[in-house]
Amino acid sequence: MTPRDGEHIPHHEDAQGHQHGEEQTAGLAIDTRAEHQFQRKGAEYAQPHEDEVLVPVHDWIVGETIGSTTRGRRPEDELVVTVDEAGRPAGTMPKLAAHEGAGVLHRAFSVFLFDDDGRVLLQRRADDKHHFRGRWSNTCCSHPLPGESVTEAASRRLSEELGIEAEAREVGSFTYRAQDPDSGLVEVEFDHVLVGRHQGEIAPDPAEVGAVRWMDVDELRRTIATDPDAFTPWLPLALDVLDANR
Repeated sequence: MTPRDGEHIPHHEDAQGHQHGEEQTAGLAIDTRAEHQFQRKGAEYAQPHEDEVLVPVHDWIVGETIGSTTRGRRPEDELVVTVDEAGRPAGTMPKLAAHEGAGVLHRAFSVFLFDDDGRVLLQRRADDKHHFRGRWSNTCCSHPLPGESVTEAASRRLSEELGIEAEAREVGSFTYRAQDPDSGLVEVEFDHVLVGRHQGEIAPDPAEVGAVRWMDVDELRRTIATDPDAFTPWLPLALDVLDANR
């Protein structure tokens, strides 16, 4: 089900052991049925809130595919992959439409890159972002395109946003809902958490990234606790998944 604010969602297990993450989404049509389904379910929850929802780590890993794009894509041109509560592809729809109203559950990812000293690379979202603008977050967050694996999408966006050529592996996933009080846009995402390493130059795209910094994870936790509004709401949830699988 679509997360209700503050409601814990039980762990979903696949009794057949299907590797849902390896299913390809290429060729999926715009799924207006899925949009209506999730918006009907979530309409009663379309209200400002403060809490997010963490789901226990899913026990499957997304498979590999190959793809490439470049910087400069407009959000209104992008499609996201809608999914069911188990993370199985349901269709596609425009990115901004998936974040409006009650929101539509769709696939996303959060990347954490660490340096040789064990510090994590953070980015401050650009002031012109559509939602949660100006907030600090993990290294990179985005959505796979139709037909693109989560790991390939992570490498693509690391290059586009930060000028970093790096690979990341998935360690877990969670589902959450969070509404941006400034823009009114809402995140309803099945979020994959990935980890990688980087030691070298960083070349942020100013349209995406306002600033970057390396930070000790324990210090990051303390700072989030004292000033949570300075950070994206999914960051502490992704950190929980990361900590459970390191």
